[in-house]
Amino acid sequence: MGNMPLQYVLKERRSAFGRLKGKTVIQAMPTGRKRISHRNAEIAKKQVENGNIVEFGDIGTLTPSFKSKQIEKGVEEFNAKREFGLRDNCFRC
Repeated sequence: MGNMPLQYVLKERRSAFGRLKGKTVIQAMPTGRKRISHRNAEIAKKQVENGNIVEFGDIGTLTPSFKSKQIEKGVEEFNAKREFGLRDNCFRC
């Protein structure tokens, strides 16, 4: 199973805070993720690397995520290499 990049769509919305408050911005949001139930750590790791959400039953859920900068609409073009930040994996009990 090879690694697949996280899939995303560009969403247009009005910024509620920061230097772009009140302006229309474009931001990447994750999409195309599947929810998988598994207890094996190695298989779960591979699934999260591929962008899937892994449920560990009563233990919790492991969710991959990424950070995306807000780009003002019409001023700049969205560049995935420049706008994405660190990828985090969240574990929720």
